[in-house]
Amino acid sequence: MRTPPRIPLRGIFLGTATVAVVALSFVSVLPATTVRTASAQIDVSPPGLLAAGDGALVSVEHPAPGTAAALLAEGVMVVRDLERYLLVVATPPERARLSELGLSWRLLDESVAGRTYYTVLLRHASRAAELRRAVRVLRVDEWDAVIEAPPAEAERLAGSGFEIAKVFLRPIRPARADAAGLVLPRAITADPAIQAIVDSVLPAEINTHVQRLQNFVTRYSPHDSCGAAAQYIANRSLAISQAPRPLPANGPSSRTRSVMSLTTSAN
Repeated sequence: MRTPPRIPLRGIFLGTATVAVVALSFVSVLPATTVRTASAQIDVSPPGLLAAGDGALVSVEHPAPGTAAALLAEGVMVVRDLERYLLVVATPPERARLSELGLSWRLLDESVAGRTYYTVLLRHASRAAELRRAVRVLRVDEWDAVIEAPPAEAERLAGSGFEIAKVFLRPIRPARADAAGLVLPRAITADPAIQAIVDSVLPAEINTHVQRLQNFVTRYSPHDSCGAAAQYIANRSLAISQAPRPLPANGPSSRTRSVMSLTTSAN
């Protein structure tokens, strides 16, 4: 049997070192980005971008549509858009700019350096007090709260039933409509045919039918009352299918019929 040639260990070490040097050289020319680990977020953004540790966390209250996109265009770091308010990492000059723009804002934390933030959904107002006892609550309303807490404490809160989302200290991407500078129309012209159908719906009549169904003894299938309820629904559906439907003046007819199918069962 032919013995395979031996490769000196020195050659292996030299080859490994060469590959490592080439890999490090390749990494050094890659654009800087944000590297996330299981325990922390390391900011290695290129120079010229705002480092999160340089600013304070503020909330912009009741922003108009497009506010987030406008602030991002000015270089202000909007990190979360919750419609009712924006979370922004802003330096003192940028906070002055917020005031110049006539925005209502609130200082939540003097510096974001070395801190992690979360939004917490509050399904019950009573849970706000529980939240205050566990972590720093920076902002709270009837819907949610903004908190500052170590990751371990956030995990404990999530385990106790709180719905938590981490606030990443990086600029968000504006919605397409905001980015394009589009403004949705506030006045909507209703379609005449649809509006006529909506106007024909009477709350009192709906309540009458709901009350009639509620008055049946039971809808348990072996009971006679179940068949009576089913017959009532079938009769109402048939009556609705034969009722005139309002159409616009230029429609094909002032009366149309719905298409429906009735099935019977021997049981």
